[in-house]
Amino acid sequence: LDVEARQPVWSPDGRSVAWVELGTAGPPTSSTLVTSRPDGSGRSEVVVDTGTFFLQWDPTSSRIAYLGNFRDAVGMGVADPRADGGAVATTLGVGQPFYLSWSPEGERLLIHVGSETLGTIDLEGELVPLGDRPGVFHAPVWLSDGRLVYAAEEGDRQQLVVRDADLPTELVRFRGAIEFVVSPRGDRIAYRIDAGGGFGTVAVVDLESARSRQVTD
Repeated sequence: LDVEARQPVWSPDGRSVAWVELGTAGPPTSSTLVTSRPDGSGRSEVVVDTGTFFLQWDPTSSRIAYLGNFRDAVGMGVADPRADGGAVATTLGVGQPFYLSWSPEGERLLIHVGSETLGTIDLEGELVPLGDRPGVFHAPVWLSDGRLVYAAEEGDRQQLVVRDADLPTELVRFRGAIEFVVSPRGDRIAYRIDAGGGFGTVAVVDLESARSRQVTD
């Protein structure tokens, strides 16, 4: 009765499930990240130093990124439930708000932290800034082909861009804030812009042509 299970997440290959166990006695300063096979076997546990509220497996189903309450901010780390010698976890970054997306090979993460930080971070915590000031959006996306999708400031406006190596291509120019989601094949993005006058419409942009079409008002 003094432990609560939260945030169950399947691994991409469907062979494992991960979740968080939190004590209910008070505000959590740590939590236990648990993984197992779907039948409950192969259970692995590791204590992390955040009150974890978000988990995301890497595309290879090997590691798990976590976000949680940490020293009056949000801490981000990576857990390896199959490490030699037992499961390990390391908190790599702190900020608020904190958003992330795994690289296709599961060796780096694309992160958007607060209003200043936009870059990639490796499993040792080394940050490489992209050089763009982040726009007003939530989570960036690291596509399976290696390209990056995010919003960046451009003068008094903002851009939704797709970036290949060091070359960003503008997809949408806007004012305000943007919410977007990439299609499973990585060829289109559905988005909604909030310019302060209501919730706005939903549109879809093609990544190759950068052409948008409205799909609902």
